[in-house]
Amino acid sequence: MPVISLDNMARIHDGKAGGLQRDTSMGGEAIIHGKVVDLHPAKMGHPHLKWRVVLEVEAVLSGNFPKSNFIFGIHSPAKSRIVKGGRYVIHVLRKSPTEFFIKSIDPWTDTAADMSGKPFGN
Repeated sequence: MPVISLDNMARIHDGKAGGLQRDTSMGGEAIIHGKVVDLHPAKMGHPHLKWRVVLEVEAVLSGNFPKSNFIFGIHSPAKSRIVKGGRYVIHVLRKSPTEFFIKSIDPWTDTAADMSGKPFGN
């Protein structure tokens, strides 16, 4: 079950204040796996997106995603169930060179984590 509603949009940033990456090498859809390395309050260009999330991309499970970080906005960590240090699988659909529709965000699990009963990477 996705932890973020399907109407969320994300923008790829270049790490500089307000700077947007304009990379057209990514195709229309991708599924990425990564770890949240930064999470803090920020203005994300939409009144409902009040927190900035930086996901360090660890693997591309499907499609093409050449960037090492995916930065997106969420309403709140509590509502989205996203935590710093958490690992997630994100399914994104490219809407424009700088905008992505987040189709789903799910916690990452693997066989070792499932067997131990502890979240992966914590």
